Amino acid sequence: MGIGMKNKRDVTTWLLLMVFAFAVMSGGCGGSSGSSVSSDNDISETRARELIEPFYNLFRAHLWEGGVRDFDEGFKNHNDNWLSYDGNPPPYGTVEPRGIEETKGFLGGYMFVNIPNINVNIITVQVDGNWIFVRSELTGSFAGDDYFGFPVGEHPFGIMALDYHRFDNESGELKLVELYHAEHWADAVVQSNTP
Repeated sequence: MGIGMKNKRDVTTWLLLMVFAFAVMSGGCGGSSGSSVSSDNDISETRARELIEPFYNLFRAHLWEGGVRDFDEGFKNHNDNWLSYDGNPPPYGTVEPRGIEETKGFLGGYMFVNIPNINVNIITVQVDGNWIFVRSELTGSFAGDDYFGFPVGEHPFGIMALDYHRFDNESGELKLVELYHAEHWADAVVQSNTP
């Protein structure tokens, strides 16, 4: 059934994520209207990957000796007013969007501490107007005894992640301005407790 889809529950989650994705692409999640940039600003998949790669490199633990990540490098292609909208239900996600500094604090102060060996494998990148869709797999194992208050085990996990990045052409320079994302963290918790 593919990454993260081992049973009926995972198929249901996939369908819910697709509904979320459709809502984002149609501008129905409280963010921007989702209007496309003009056709002369369309970018190739290669250019899209170049734009998002520094951010995804933050999630590749093997690149950061001693676990110290360069957040300035990771966010170098982001607009100063960039916002991240979380498609994960609480407690795994937030209701309010996070800006760059809040996201850096969460990643560096919580996620990467609790999942020090996290890795991302980008599976699909598609571009539609000024949106970049990314389907990836997050792998790793939890370092502590709980994640968002849920007990976790020592076993590794592999979950699907869906990201929608909106970019804009600011003074001739492409910048990421919004991110809508959803990951299957509940499944990661279950997998960590399953031998």
